Amino acid sequence: MGASWLPLWLAVVVAREARWAPQRELERRHPDDALNASARVRRELERTVDAYPKARSDEDALRLARQALAATQHFVLLWQNRIFCAADHLHADKHKIHYMFSLIASMAERAPLPNALFVWDQGARGTGCPPGAPETPCFVIAKVSGYGARGILVPNPYFCHLRFWDDRAGRIRGAAALRPFAGRDPRLFWRGGVTRSCNPGNVARVAAISLTSDDATAFDVRCTSCQPPNSDACGGAFNYTASMRHLADGRNRSLFVEPHDFSRWRHVLNMPGTMGGSYSRHLNHLWNLGSTVVLWDSPAVEWYYPALRDGATHVAVTRASAPAAVRRLTADVGAARRLAAEAADVHDTYLCGDCIEAYWRAALDAVRTRQRQARVLDDGAGSLLHDALHDVDCEALREFVLADDAGAPMDAEHDFFGGHPGTFRALGDWDDLKFACLAS
Repeated sequence: MGASWLPLWLAVVVAREARWAPQRELERRHPDDALNASARVRRELERTVDAYPKARSDEDALRLARQALAATQHFVLLWQNRIFCAADHLHADKHKIHYMFSLIASMAERAPLPNALFVWDQGARGTGCPPGAPETPCFVIAKVSGYGARGILVPNPYFCHLRFWDDRAGRIRGAAALRPFAGRDPRLFWRGGVTRSCNPGNVARVAAISLTSDDATAFDVRCTSCQPPNSDACGGAFNYTASMRHLADGRNRSLFVEPHDFSRWRHVLNMPGTMGGSYSRHLNHLWNLGSTVVLWDSPAVEWYYPALRDGATHVAVTRASAPAAVRRLTADVGAARRLAAEAADVHDTYLCGDCIEAYWRAALDAVRTRQRQARVLDDGAGSLLHDALHDVDCEALREFVLADDAGAPMDAEHDFFGGHPGTFRALGDWDDLKFACLAS
């Protein structure tokens, strides 16, 4: 992925200053960066893993393992190619636990996973790592305020299952191949919900939708559920344009559009979430459409963002810059088409099933090495594993198991949103892990 082909108008903008907040932050952190895209992703992974204590002895490894297992609402134990958690880890909404565990289980189906132990922030803000386990590697799916937050970025849970995801991605790309780029709707497209909350992500959505009110010939940015907050309700905390202030309930409303139909548009927009984090599930699909990806400028980051470059893999916009950006993309179809090809390369390099699995395994291996987890977890039913489980409520251990493929999706509201169902089952007394726990 590179920018040598950029048209003059875009090259000048990129050379002057990257408009995209995550890229600006990364360039400040690494001003001498000469690495390629994949190396930048790997470097950020290593940096965040190295922020956690390094176990220098078996005693260190055991202490760190016990600390992780004490975080019962957050710990995930991968052991003998199985997935374990505690019973009180099962409270999350939006099926996030099922989605994430289904994704991990799909990797275990393909090849054995290494034994590993970590805690997981179920939110999308990167601020939910358990304070009671500050030394335990914490996996997060996004960081709302940028790379500096604590935690190790991993793929978001909405890929659900690698085989399921690759099938979905193939259908999206197949539908896109039937739609020549030049024949697509040239407007900038987005669909999503807007609530009355006055957080930054939700107000950004109001700003984007108001662009359609200003110029419906350039923008097709609409809400499927529309309850926008007004400037008075937000108490002056955000700068509202006249169009935003006059955006009435229901204006620019639209029916839901399935992701395989997003490729009817040349340019597709991704917005921050209504609660401030990245809107991962939507963005997962956009790179694979054969369309130009446009990202609303936000500091929120995900695991593969170090590979992205404003003006090369996507175009970053604000409300003020979006009209001019869309005009330029519409006027220069060749440049827009090349940006669309670069977006497809993002999918093929980072968001394919094999790509997601490779990154997950790299993250697990890095955590295992940093905290010498092999000494504890690869000990079979030996003394170190017994000692690690000493304070665990053995009756509260649960194993995640995928249900039969014929089962209903976990979230069947729409064709492309779902995943393989699973169940959390208690362990029998003679289960290897339960036995090791009871013997501790």
